[in-house]
Amino acid sequence: YGTDIIHIMVGGDTFAVSGLGFYQQNRFLRETLYALPSTLLSGGRVLDLYGGAGIHAYRFLERGAEEVFVVEAN
Repeated sequence: YGTDIIHIMVGGDTFAVSGLGFYQQNRFLRETLYALPSTLLSGGRVLDLYGGAGIHAYRFLERGAEEVFVVEAN
């Protein structure tokens, strides 16, 4: 627990996130959750209510979302 940057690899992409930030810790679920946007999306707007570090928002944009609104609050 600290302020260092943590590098996580998900789906072949590497993300730098704060040690104080939120992201999916479970390495067994990480790949499954990261793959979901490619099966659910065909354009349009996305509302990510558990935005965390923005990893899923990135994936939605990469897969064709026009806009992604990210909400994160502790």
